[in-house]
Amino acid sequence: MTTTRDLPATTTVCIAGCGPAGAVLGLLLARAGIDVVVLEEHEDFLTDDGFVTLGDFTRLPGRFQCLSMVPQYELLDLRTTEAARSSSFALHRQVEEVGLVEEDGTVTGVRCRRTDSDGSEEELRALLTVAADGRSSAVRRAAGMSPVAGVGINLPVRDAAAANALVAPLRGGAVTPRDLRRVQRRRDLPTRVTQLVQRGVQRQMFGAAVDPVPPQVVPAPLRVMSRVPPMLPSSSRFMAIGIRNEHVAFPAHTTPAAAGSPR
Repeated sequence: MTTTRDLPATTTVCIAGCGPAGAVLGLLLARAGIDVVVLEEHEDFLTDDGFVTLGDFTRLPGRFQCLSMVPQYELLDLRTTEAARSSSFALHRQVEEVGLVEEDGTVTGVRCRRTDSDGSEEELRALLTVAADGRSSAVRRAAGMSPVAGVGINLPVRDAAAANALVAPLRGGAVTPRDLRRVQRRRDLPTRVTQLVQRGVQRQMFGAAVDPVPPQVVPAPLRVMSRVPPMLPSSSRFMAIGIRNEHVAFPAHTTPAAAGSPR
């Protein structure tokens, strides 16, 4: 279901932010029967985040060799509409995360407030809390993520798909640091390599923030790759699929998982 009122007191997974990564993770967990609440600050998806590059190019493996330019609001509508077919999914709009709930050094939920009311705070307890609150997130700024080539979206979406490893622990009612480290280890190398390439491209094309006149020059390796046809599939694969592709393979379930209490 999709709703804007009556936040529950507890859930199994709380996702702060319904951008591409939050929407994908919410959809995948709901399909696996995990109770998930997604909090979105805005009333709708008509933000100024522009277009999302999806898909791949003509020589990539798979059934669909294409490049689609999709307005982000349509993409998010598509994903959340599909997720809402599951009774374990709830999207609460106009709810802003303002802080974390912590107990003994462990995050056990979020403090949030409605942007369409008097601003009073509420608490939502969760077994697992996910920060997916977009490019203005303080967490994202600290990570130094670059938006060059659209990988600012591709990486988090693949991170969400890597959450395959968390379905069994969530169903069991306990997610440990070891479970989270499994996802981190799997996504660490792709993230480091991708960001290394992106920073190099960004410096070459846009310069540093302190440069009075950005260079705006296409890096030499990209110019070479664009002129050597056999190299084009490698660059398009890097942009569309990345260093490590992720596949969704959730175990079958018979009944939706009950909302868990944080542990």
